[in-house]
Amino acid sequence: MQFEATHVSKDSGKSGRGPRALKRIVAAWHSLRGLASGIGWRLLVRVLFFSSVVTLLLTLLQLYLDYRRDVRTIDVRMSEIDSGYRRSIGEGLRRIDLRQLQLQVDGILRLPDISYVEVRESTDRANPVVVTAGSRAANPPTRHEFRIFYTNRGAVRLIGILVVEATFDRIYRRLLDTTAVIMVTQAIKTFIVSFFILLIIHQLLTRHLAAISTLLRRYDLR
Repeated sequence: MQFEATHVSKDSGKSGRGPRALKRIVAAWHSLRGLASGIGWRLLVRVLFFSSVVTLLLTLLQLYLDYRRDVRTIDVRMSEIDSGYRRSIGEGLRRIDLRQLQLQVDGILRLPDISYVEVRESTDRANPVVVTAGSRAANPPTRHEFRIFYTNRGAVRLIGILVVEATFDRIYRRLLDTTAVIMVTQAIKTFIVSFFILLIIHQLLTRHLAAISTLLRRYDLR
């Protein structure tokens, strides 16, 4: 009989804890629903607005820094083209080796962000040698001309010009992808952080204010 009584008391305790937990969940839900029409909703809107502005400014700053870095990378690549291809292109122009010149021009075109390459002979002849690769743009974002000289017996002579154009299409695509990723992740993070800030403030302040307001509405001065 003692065992049965103990067993019954444990069951009754478990069954009692169940309704109490359910009541707490229901009360919390009704309390959060009340925030939509009170100070909590206005606080959430202000937190989201401020967080969105800060996120937007930081995103623009990061995109600007990424853009400057990519542009500097293209400038460095132009310098590498000048130092790496000047001698070989000069030899090809001196010998009028069209096959070598075409290979050099195609090699430059395969470099990242390069859209058009042209080697033009500097001569007084009616039909100078011109070797091209890629598509020429009307207004390229960046265009460099490198003068190619040849030294013969101490005399320096201009024998050609190397024209290299670069495009920013890959940079713009990468910036758009980065913008989409940053905005989505920051929006999710901002919403989650704002929600938990609202929940903490509600637990510490607004639920007490709501209880006081409810009590005062029921109070009769008479």
